[in-house]
Amino acid sequence: MICDDSRMIKRRVYHVLILSLFLVSPLLSADNLYDGFKNPPMSVRPIIRWNWDANSPGEQEIISWLEAFKKAGFGGVEISIFEDVNAQTLKLAADAAKKRGMIVDLSLGSTLGGSFISPAEQGLQITISKKKFTGPTNSVVNVNDLIKVPDPNNKLVFLRLIRTDALSFLPGEELIGKIRPDGTVVIDINDANTHTLYAGVLHPVTTPAGSPVLDLLNKQAAEKYFSNISAKLNPMPGSKFGDSIHSIECPSFEPAVVNWTSDFPQQFLKRYGYDIIPYLPAVLDNDLPLARTRFYDNIRRVRYDFYSALVGLYHERFTNTFKNFCRDNGVLPRIPAGPVNILDSCSVPLDMFQGGIPGAGANMRYRTWDKIASSAAHLVDKSLVIGESTVGNTENIESLKINDDIAFVAGDNQSILAGVSLPGERNPVWPYIGSWTERNARLSYLFQNARNQARIAILCPAADLWSDCGPSEARMADHIWYLFPLWQAFSQNGYTVDFVSDKIVSQANIDDGKLHFGSQTYEAVIVPDVFSIEDFLAVRNLRFYCVKGGKIAFIGREPLTSAGFKELLQRSVAVDITMRHTKGIDPNQVLFIPAPDKDKDNLLSWTSDMMKKISVLPTVRISPPSDKLLFTHYLAEGRDIFFFANTDNTTPVSFLADFNTVGKTPWVWNPDTGKRDKFTHSDKSGVLNISIKQGDSLLLVFEPDTKTKPAKPKNN
Repeated sequence: MICDDSRMIKRRVYHVLILSLFLVSPLLSADNLYDGFKNPPMSVRPIIRWNWDANSPGEQEIISWLEAFKKAGFGGVEISIFEDVNAQTLKLAADAAKKRGMIVDLSLGSTLGGSFISPAEQGLQITISKKKFTGPTNSVVNVNDLIKVPDPNNKLVFLRLIRTDALSFLPGEELIGKIRPDGTVVIDINDANTHTLYAGVLHPVTTPAGSPVLDLLNKQAAEKYFSNISAKLNPMPGSKFGDSIHSIECPSFEPAVVNWTSDFPQQFLKRYGYDIIPYLPAVLDNDLPLARTRFYDNIRRVRYDFYSALVGLYHERFTNTFKNFCRDNGVLPRIPAGPVNILDSCSVPLDMFQGGIPGAGANMRYRTWDKIASSAAHLVDKSLVIGESTVGNTENIESLKINDDIAFVAGDNQSILAGVSLPGERNPVWPYIGSWTERNARLSYLFQNARNQARIAILCPAADLWSDCGPSEARMADHIWYLFPLWQAFSQNGYTVDFVSDKIVSQANIDDGKLHFGSQTYEAVIVPDVFSIEDFLAVRNLRFYCVKGGKIAFIGREPLTSAGFKELLQRSVAVDITMRHTKGIDPNQVLFIPAPDKDKDNLLSWTSDMMKKISVLPTVRISPPSDKLLFTHYLAEGRDIFFFANTDNTTPVSFLADFNTVGKTPWVWNPDTGKRDKFTHSDKSGVLNISIKQGDSLLLVFEPDTKTKPAKPKNN
């Protein structure tokens, strides 16, 4: 009996302990955000690009490399495949990666090419050559010397003489029908003006290796191409290779490379109601001087329509085909960002957002395409933004880390590493790559599970860039010199920004003097040198935004006209009248500011002065601001997350940072170690004294302080 009582007592104590654990468990629950940061899962780890040449690697080679990749901390591989890829070998690699918890992405290369592409499916390009004449003159020109076309597959599509110093555009004279049997043509000019003879040659496009490039403007060609790829990649009839493959990357569309297709003239006429042929020579002439004449105004409008038609056909015939192909095979589609995304409403019309190639364009500083892609992701509430990190054999792990930090500030939150030699090959980075992958994965996890907090909207002058520059990234970067570095100048002054388009502004909601789109809220709109408007309803919404208390800064030129020729009069008059009304609004809300002078103004201080005039306080008051410092702001689970990056690998940066984070305690989360500690360097007012070593960064997480009552907000 005594024994039975003791058993009963023990049983009751056991039940009480079990019940206590259930009651206390919420109090002992893990900090999921920090735990994921400290030990990031495979899904957020960086991907390494793995180039397969024409000879796919063998089974043992695949296994050993995958083991090395996983040991180095990568969460998967992006395999760049060639035309003769072996489907069985690819499946072997995908299955082996899956067993190791890794993903496999595919890259179809920098261009879509292959020997199976027929001449009717091959991409086409029109290139021009030209010769200037000043009349009066009677000259004989050898056409073959002018165009220098030895290939019989190339075709002369126009030989047009245009007066290029005219005040208004005139179609000029088509001279193909006047070429004499000996290949010469007579240029007869009776006036004293400047004329240009344009020769346009249509030729098929090939890859650097000489294979035909796919016509991205031909739907049937795209469908056949992906059908061929599907057959090559699928070893099992009727199966979906999405069971093994995570995503597929296609190269971005380059209208400077493929700028024609067989039915383009008919499609252009259908869209815009006029013939593109007479304008083509001047539209493709990138050397025409910018001038405020009707001649140049006509050309820039046609150029806008021309590239808009190309991009429209590209999305209708290729992007949708690619999306359907990926959907049918259970994989995600990816296309890197580029100039097309500026023309296409600053958005990427796919399920995954990916930045551009680092360093694209002559002056494309600090990953502008990544910033545009991440802005689009914020606007449509997508949590994943993929960026490419590139390192050469002459670089070190420190330079990779700096590039990584800049990418995170630009909005990337998962990385694909390219340019690193494989294990066993000579590369100074590989011995230290494990420390980079751990750090990268921790930051990726944190930013993927937080919401970006952009407060300023920059209206991208997309129509002007395409009208004046065409698809050239270098020309875009030089055309408005401060446009692409502007987001960094805001960041250096303690502001967070997104790029937006006319379409976004025209569809945004306005409330409490703020612009709302999706989950994003903007307290001010910056309009940098916008002269032509794609969607004239955006101007109307900007005016309404000002009336409701919003703040706008028009920099340099102000919107005056519509883009292109479509409904020119109606849309341009609407822009002009609306802007006149906007100018009558309170000058404290609507500012007209001269553009910064490249030779005189420091963009950092110029941006600071502008924001003082517009009276919008920064997210973080940085004193003194530094052009070496970038920052970004996220919010997760009531925590404010601030990431600062010193982009200078030679000099530390020190500053005071005043945060409006009342009732929260700053902690340093170390992405190198996964540890966290309270930040203690602050004065009595709560201003933090921060110093960041050269090429280093600082991650501050402001935790809600539940032990003390929130202090009263400081008066700003």
